[in-house]
Amino acid sequence: VKMALAREQRRTRSLGEEVRETKARSLAAQKHLEEEEEAIMNKLIKRLEQLQKEKEQLKSKVLVEEEFLRQGEERLKEVDREKQDLQRQLELEQEYVVNKLEKKLNELNLEKQKLGKYKVDLENQLEQEQ
Repeated sequence: VKMALAREQRRTRSLGEEVRETKARSLAAQKHLEEEEEAIMNKLIKRLEQLQKEKEQLKSKVLVEEEFLRQGEERLKEVDREKQDLQRQLELEQEYVVNKLEKKLNELNLEKQKLGKYKVDLENQLEQEQ
């Protein structure tokens, strides 16, 4: 019985040592796992922050580009209005010039008729005097 008791005590001590070693390995593995998880989380948080920063930068660039496009569209509308105004002004000036030239042409035609009549009168007078 003593031998069986001694053998069981040795076995119990051996199993106790094995349990302690297993617990220690388990704690070390758990600690290592937690450290890895924390490193992964920190890496992911850092990446998320970087992506958020990039998103804000892109958002700012988009706003700048949208403003640039808006200003370009406004300038284009303004130039189009100016073009239309100049076209109307040119049409009015052309109409004015055409009317003025027609009036001058009519005046010259009347003057030509008067001179033609005057010429005929002078010729008639000359014939009568001869």
